[in-house]
Amino acid sequence: MKEIEKEELAQEQWRGHRVIGLDGTCILMSDTPELFECFGRRKGNYGFARFPLARAVVVFNLQTMILMGHEVGGYTTGENRLLRRRLSQLRRGDVLVMDRRYSGANLYVEYQREGLEFITRICGNRRVEKLTIIQTLDDGDLIVEMPVDIRHRCQDRTLPKVVKVRIIQTEAKIRGKRETFWIVTSLLDPRKYPAHEIQVWYKKRWKVEGLIEELKIWLGADVLRSKTPQGIFKEMYARIIGLNLIHWLILKASKKHGKPPERLSVSTTLRLTAAQSLKMSTAPAWRLPELFEQLLDKIAFSTVPYRPDRIEPRMIKRSHQHYSSLKMSRPEWRSLYAMAA
Repeated sequence: MKEIEKEELAQEQWRGHRVIGLDGTCILMSDTPELFECFGRRKGNYGFARFPLARAVVVFNLQTMILMGHEVGGYTTGENRLLRRRLSQLRRGDVLVMDRRYSGANLYVEYQREGLEFITRICGNRRVEKLTIIQTLDDGDLIVEMPVDIRHRCQDRTLPKVVKVRIIQTEAKIRGKRETFWIVTSLLDPRKYPAHEIQVWYKKRWKVEGLIEELKIWLGADVLRSKTPQGIFKEMYARIIGLNLIHWLILKASKKHGKPPERLSVSTTLRLTAAQSLKMSTAPAWRLPELFEQLLDKIAFSTVPYRPDRIEPRMIKRSHQHYSSLKMSRPEWRSLYAMAA
C-alpha cells in the first residue's frame, strides 16, 4: 500500500489540487439472517427482494484511478450520509467531481467547511433563471447566489441563507444524445480555473462507471459470498486492494513505456498478473525483478482501441438458464421439504 501511495503522490496535480471522483453502487450478498438484519433489503412494487442489499460509496483519484477509500452501509443508508464519513479524511483543497446526487446548496456549504472544492451537475429541480446573478464572467459562465432550502436551515441553524457558486453551461453527449446542462463549482476565479478545463474534468467523471464495473464484474464484488457482516466488510476491502494493485501496475507500465494509462486494458492486466504471479511464486528471488519487468512490458502492450463515442445499451446478450426461481432461502426450503428429499 505504501508503494501505491508513493505512485499517487508522484502524479502531477491539476493546478495544485487533487481531483477526486466518487459515486455509489449497490452490492448483493447471501440470504442469511445476520445479513438481512445488518443491511436490509429493497422493497419494490411486488414486495421485498429475496436477498440483502448493501449500499457502497467509492472515492478515487481521477488522475490515477487509485481508490482512496470506500464506505459500506445498509440499503436504507443514503449515499450522502456515507460520503460524509469520508469528507474529514480528504485533504483540504481537494476538488470533488460528482453527479447531481451529491449536489445541493446545503451540501456545498458542508464541502466548503471541510476545505474542499467541488464540481457537480446542477440539481435537477433547480431553475437557473431564478438565481441571483452576482457577476457575468462570460457567455454561459456566471457567479450566482444559490439559496439554501429552509428545511435544511431548520435542521442546521448554522447554514447560511445563500451560498456563492459559479455555474457554467456545458454541452455533452449523454447516452447518444447531445444535451445542454449547467455545472456548479466553487472554483470562482476564471483566470486560475478556466471554464473549459472544469468542463473537461466533469466529463471525466464518467470514468467512475468503468471503475465500478471493474470492481463488481472483473473482481467479483457484484455478489459477495461471506455469510456475516464482518466478512462482507473484509471481502469488500480485499477487492478494493486488488483493484488498486491492478491500477498501480498500469501506472508503472504506462510510465515505463510512455503510454497513457487509460489506454491500457484492466481486464488483460488482471489476467496477466494472475498468470505471472504463478511463475513468480516458484521462481528464485534473483529472478523476481526480471519477471516483474516482463509483466510491465506485457501490460504496456495490452492497449485498447480509442473509442470516444462508444455507446452500449444496458441489455442482456445471453439469456439466463431456465431454472425456476427459489422464493425463499435455502435453509427454509430444506426445512419444509426435508422429508420429501
